[in-house]
Amino acid sequence: MDPHEPMLVDPVPAGQPQQTDDLAHLATQHGDGRLVKMDVDYTKQVDEALPKASKLLEGGNVTAALESLAPLEKQSRLGSDMKSNARILEHMVKMCFEAKNWQVLNDTILVLSKKRSLIKFAIAKMVRACVEMVDKMPTEEERNKLIETLRAVTAGKIYVEVDRARLTQRLVKKLESEGKLNEACEMLLELQVETYGSMQMQEKIEYLLEQMRLSVARKDFIRASIIAKKISTRFFDAEDKKNDSEIQDLKLKYYDHMVKIGVHEEAFLDVCRYYRAMFETPKIKEDEVKSALMLKHAVLFVLLSPHDNEQWQLLHLIHRERKLEDVPVYKKLLELFIGEEIISWRENIIKNYEIMLRRSPEVQVFTADTEAGEKRFKAFQARVGEHNIRMVSKYYTQITFDRMSELLDYDVNEMETFLCNLIVTGVIPDAKIDRKERIINMRARKANVEHLDQWGHSVNKLTDILNKIAFSMRCSNERLVRSNDPLKLADLERFTPDKIRNFGIVAHVDHGKSTLADRLLQLTNVIDPDEKKAQFLDKLQVERERGITVKAQSCSMIYKGHLLNLIDTPGHADFSFEVSRSLAACNGILLLVAANQGIQAQTMANFWMAFEHDLKVLPVISKIDLTEAKIPQIETQLKNLFDFGPEEIIRISAKSGFNVPSILDAIVERIEPPTATTDAPFRALIFDSWFDHFRGAIACVLVTEGALAKGQMIRSFNNQKEYEVLEVGIMHPDPIPCKALHAGQVGYVICNMKTVQEASVGETLFEPSKKDVVVPFPGFKKVKPTVYAGLYPVETSEYEDLKQAVERLCLNDSSVTVTPDSSPALGLGWRVGFLGVLHMEVFGARLSQEYDANVILTAPNVEYQARIKDNATIRKKRYHGKGEITILDPGAFPDPSDVEAFLEPMVKVTIVVPSEYMGTINGLCSKARGQRGEILSIDDEQLKLEWRLPLAEVITDFFEQLKRLTSGYASFDYEHDGYDETNLVKLSILINGRSIDEFSQIVPAAMAQERAKKLVRRLKEEIPQQQYEVQIKCTVGTSTKALSMATIKPMKRDFTGLLKGNFGGGGMERLNKKLSHQKKGKERMKMLGRVQVPKEAFMNMAQPLKITNAVRPTRISRDDSFVEAPGQYAFMLGFGRTQDLEGPLFFGKQFQDRQIGIAATRSQKGAPDIFTRLSSYCSWISHVTKGAYNCN
Repeated sequence: MDPHEPMLVDPVPAGQPQQTDDLAHLATQHGDGRLVKMDVDYTKQVDEALPKASKLLEGGNVTAALESLAPLEKQSRLGSDMKSNARILEHMVKMCFEAKNWQVLNDTILVLSKKRSLIKFAIAKMVRACVEMVDKMPTEEERNKLIETLRAVTAGKIYVEVDRARLTQRLVKKLESEGKLNEACEMLLELQVETYGSMQMQEKIEYLLEQMRLSVARKDFIRASIIAKKISTRFFDAEDKKNDSEIQDLKLKYYDHMVKIGVHEEAFLDVCRYYRAMFETPKIKEDEVKSALMLKHAVLFVLLSPHDNEQWQLLHLIHRERKLEDVPVYKKLLELFIGEEIISWRENIIKNYEIMLRRSPEVQVFTADTEAGEKRFKAFQARVGEHNIRMVSKYYTQITFDRMSELLDYDVNEMETFLCNLIVTGVIPDAKIDRKERIINMRARKANVEHLDQWGHSVNKLTDILNKIAFSMRCSNERLVRSNDPLKLADLERFTPDKIRNFGIVAHVDHGKSTLADRLLQLTNVIDPDEKKAQFLDKLQVERERGITVKAQSCSMIYKGHLLNLIDTPGHADFSFEVSRSLAACNGILLLVAANQGIQAQTMANFWMAFEHDLKVLPVISKIDLTEAKIPQIETQLKNLFDFGPEEIIRISAKSGFNVPSILDAIVERIEPPTATTDAPFRALIFDSWFDHFRGAIACVLVTEGALAKGQMIRSFNNQKEYEVLEVGIMHPDPIPCKALHAGQVGYVICNMKTVQEASVGETLFEPSKKDVVVPFPGFKKVKPTVYAGLYPVETSEYEDLKQAVERLCLNDSSVTVTPDSSPALGLGWRVGFLGVLHMEVFGARLSQEYDANVILTAPNVEYQARIKDNATIRKKRYHGKGEITILDPGAFPDPSDVEAFLEPMVKVTIVVPSEYMGTINGLCSKARGQRGEILSIDDEQLKLEWRLPLAEVITDFFEQLKRLTSGYASFDYEHDGYDETNLVKLSILINGRSIDEFSQIVPAAMAQERAKKLVRRLKEEIPQQQYEVQIKCTVGTSTKALSMATIKPMKRDFTGLLKGNFGGGGMERLNKKLSHQKKGKERMKMLGRVQVPKEAFMNMAQPLKITNAVRPTRISRDDSFVEAPGQYAFMLGFGRTQDLEGPLFFGKQFQDRQIGIAATRSQKGAPDIFTRLSSYCSWISHVTKGAYNCN
């Protein structure tokens, strides 16, 4: 069977209605997971129509023949009858071919490929039929036209990507034969064959080698080396491939291209390795001539390589090769460099080896009369000289010019020039030339112990220098104290707009933004230089626990007479809304890039966000003190992506403070002052706000015109309310009241705003007298939530308290949307919208930590849409006249018969990853139903991949899988990218025939079977045993056909104990009679009873399927006999293993972070025994969680 051809679901014959039970076919999976749904079978109609069309063709009317099949083609396509549709398409193109009307053939292919609701299977069949026609075309011109048509049709279609690649290769060969090398190469490079899942590995490598060949032919060695990294040499060296002649030919081609690349880059040691790899190939070893040739090249290129440990090791490996005996002259030459004797250039090399090296027709490394040969021969002479100097330095500490020139076989001037070059380049850094005395001082090579002693002495000297620098910095900080004295910040009038700089720090997560902010605050003496509290601006508990910045903070400082307003921003993609708000108050940013990680996905997103705001960007490379820092590579990335020159880049270590002062100087010199008017009426922008329990809403503002002082009356533009200013001030980093805020300055204002809606972000504050002429600031781009989850109190009595906490927290995070909701199992709550999963988790953590709230957050889902059929009755009667509806939960899922199409949100994902993980990432994204986009090479090691994925796949565990598969090297960012049509179904859960809506889910039809099994398996673990049998069944919608089923057996009474000793004389008959009565009783109970699903099961099922680490570690304390564990396992402990504990069940406050506790009071009988049992349970937790949580 063709691997591209999906399996079929039994269709319904044309004219017959589809049964309700057949809806279960929607969830049928076949092999590779593709779902095929055939509504109607048109086989009979096609059997009748095809002969009629052929008769019309015989009459010479090809147009009439095609038109006769057009209506049936449309019917079969819209009816999803793939086999019939494929037969029709294939017949139509064959008729055009038989009529020899080539223009109509091309036009027909294009028209058929642009129809609505195309069937992939049918298009693939048509394309393959046309591919067979290519060789049968009468002329080369018509053949090329057909190839171009097929390439246009197959562009972007994964299911025919292999056919397109083969057609492209044919066209490339034609272009190359016509001398159009660049055009041919560019066309072949369009094929990303390494991502083709349906292409065999051998064929992939053939295409990649062809791409390398063309790139090398047009001297594009950089592109060729990038392509080479896509080929794994392990494929050639596999045991089952070593004797495969075709594979070994590919291996030789690969290394032949690599030799050309290495020779161009003058990486001679790598070239030597490539020749050794070819030498080790069985096909070469069997041919004595070729193996000798490979060995000769390996010898010459290893001798051309500069001396180091790798070169020395490779030199000896080649010398131990037995077949070197077959080329004795090369062996003798190699031994000259292994021995510790002087090599005479004229008397030895020139006299004995020049003819062999420069005139050999088979080995053209040093070929005479060629520029490359002359250059390499001079390099070889330099290697000989370096060898001789190493030998001289072994025996001499002083040597005269004349003696040295004699030993090196140079004249005196040549020797002096050569020696100077070696000293400058660091080959012999310890040599010194005394020209007056014409003596060269050589330092003898020391033993290892002497080197260690010298290194220890140098470290001591370095420590002394660092101590002096630290003392000088402390003195400087003492002088800065007076300039940053908070008492002197009360009067800010002296800071005119030209003395103000408003800037922010943006970067990818964990690139050191908060650490750099700490150093800037320490350098300007805002905080104590010896302050041990890291991430000073990360004030939220959740920020410190997770090591991320969630809430943007600001801080003012004074440096060289300038007022610098720093705004620290989040780095995670979920909090890009916070970054956008922060940038509105800035005139420039520091774009931070970690030297050990390079440019990541969020780095690029932040740069373009700053670019949209027209801000000055200062590129900063941080963490340069790390051993794995790649500074030149990062500079290349900044140049390639953002066009930053080396002179613009600042290189620092925020941890040690190295070069951080240069950042402050750059801020003052390179960032423009704010555009502000001091003599105009007051106007300011609210760019952030928070809520204080005692003072109400506090707004963070940027004053653009006039001044703002205590006692002044101000007015807001949107709600048209007036306020009296109670206090103004700046953040330092804690609030410090001041007399007034002036134009260009950033600070806070308290003005008795009572409600959470009054301090909305983007609001314009202004002078009340100017209400008729004031121009408001343009509003921020409102970010729409992409992830939704249910939020419920653990106890229903806490609903009002939680409602107030949610309202107050939403003031600090206006990107959250809240809609009242209710659940029969969990009670009153809210449907809450977030920007991402991390955003959701942080929101829940802040509710607990800041408002002492106990909450349940359900598993996240996305906002689906449904396009209702164009039927006025259906729309008006069931959907209030709407043509499109939003689906936020399974309860709102419409009747599938009313829906024309379902739509799911898509995101454009940008992934930055090392090139060796490209295939892994493509596999992950393809599995997540992704569409491949642009691939950009950032540098020789990093790639930027763009994919278009369903948001539902991204919000689950996509990021965790990405990090795991790439060993943590990948980073990604995403943005919303509209909606795509998809096939959705609703999974319904029936317990003993009764539907439980709280357990329903919306899933893609192709994944219904897998999700159903997981859902049923999980429910079976959660629902306790009943007195009667419990049947759990998962179906699609209202269908009665089960996708997955499970049965919980009933509890039974053991009668054998009661009848012990009475089995004689009919005792067994009595036992069987008892069991029979029990069975009948259980059946009656099942008919009359209702399954009791505990609330804990609803709560546990509401949690996400994945298990993530809790905020605090598991612990156990003898003082309060308290155990704390993550929720997924704690429910197992609490409801499955605590029946013999005598303590009450206790739910901890960190429930939304999946923590739960079990407590037993010490005053109860047997408390020591309880503690012993708790200890054993704690060990059990560590076991079942596979060591993820330990009791301390």
